Amino acid sequence: MTNSPTFIGICCAFLAVISAGGCASMPETRFFVLALAPEKGENVRSDVTVGTVSLPAYLKSDGIALATAPHTVRHARFHRWAEPLDEGIARTLRADLSRRVGMQTWVEVDVQFFHGDPDGNVLLQARWLARLPCGDPASGQFAGKAQQATNGYSSMVATQAELVRQMSMQIAGAIVRPECNQSGTT
Repeated sequence: MTNSPTFIGICCAFLAVISAGGCASMPETRFFVLALAPEKGENVRSDVTVGTVSLPAYLKSDGIALATAPHTVRHARFHRWAEPLDEGIARTLRADLSRRVGMQTWVEVDVQFFHGDPDGNVLLQARWLARLPCGDPASGQFAGKAQQATNGYSSMVATQAELVRQMSMQIAGAIVRPECNQSGTT
C-alpha cells in the first residue's frame, strides 16, 4: 500500500511544499567588498605592490567575523565576503597607497585581528613591513578601533574599509623619506 503511485505522489508533493516554504523564509545572502575598484580615469600607480597579506585562521572564512564574547567569534551566514579577505585588504591598501606614495613601494601585512563586536566597534590590528628601492625598510604596527556609523553589516564593512585606509596612511607616513627622490634613488 505504501508503494502505490498515489501515496508516493502525495509524499513528493508534501516534501515539495515544505521545501518551498523553507526556502521562501531564508534571508538573501549579501556579498561585500572592502572598497570598490578605482573610479574610471583614477590613477592607480603600478609601482605600489602589496605582497603577502597574512590572516589568522578565523578570518579565512567567507562569512564576516563578529566577536560575540571574549574568545568567541561568529561568522555571518548571510553576510559574506565577495572575495578572499586577504585579497580585499591588499587591493584596498594598494589603491590607497598609490594615492599617497610617489615611488616604488612593496608592502607586506600580517593581520592579527579584524572584526566587529556587538557594541558596534570594529577592530583592526596588524603588523606591516614596507620596502623602498632606497634606504632601510620601514615597519610598524597598526592598532585601530572605530565605531560603526549605524548598525548592520554594511556599516561594519564600511568601517573596516576605513580602518584599512587609516593603516595605509600610517604606512605612507613612515615610508615617504627625503633621502629618496621620485625615481626611488638616493
